[in-house]
Amino acid sequence: MTFSAHPLLLACSPRHGGNSDSVLAHVRERIYEPEAAAPPVTYLRDHSVLPCISCGHCERHDGQCPLTPRDDSGILFTALETAPALVIAAPFYFTPIPAQLRGLVHRSQPVWSRRYVWKRPLPPRRPAHIILVGARRQGEKLFEGSLLTFKYWLELFGYELADPLTLYGLEGPDAFSRVPGQREAATRYADALRAGLARPEE
Repeated sequence: MTFSAHPLLLACSPRHGGNSDSVLAHVRERIYEPEAAAPPVTYLRDHSVLPCISCGHCERHDGQCPLTPRDDSGILFTALETAPALVIAAPFYFTPIPAQLRGLVHRSQPVWSRRYVWKRPLPPRRPAHIILVGARRQGEKLFEGSLLTFKYWLELFGYELADPLTLYGLEGPDAFSRVPGQREAATRYADALRAGLARPEE
């Protein structure tokens, strides 16, 4: 399998300019200096993902899905499979990850079928870096369920979860800039990632 030149940066907020968008933008700018060297951000909200209808077609037909010609799931799955690393940023709504991201997870049944029914090999293991942004100010297990979802979903694409960045108390416009300590936490996280992420110019 041929990997792309740079990590996949995937923003999963349904809303333009939200706090998770801002955190990912800050991390991207911190890792890639000058900014001209930075890979683009893929915004999930700009892509159509039809819901899985549990038809079983992929299990009977070599992992192929009849919905693929009608949406962007194939584009997104190819990006996930060929990236040398992954950085995902997502907000929390009523505890779970946003609906479109959950839809993409569910829509991955053809990938599961290719791996476990049709025995297609897994890609080499690569790191997945997860950034989760919550409005609640506390909650020891707030992100636990979603991180478990990420763990098993991303295994289909060959990823292993690295230590996540979990931010609390980011509610309302520009909370990432207003709430003390959040930008500093994101800066430390980006600095820790900087040495390990592939860069387009290298």
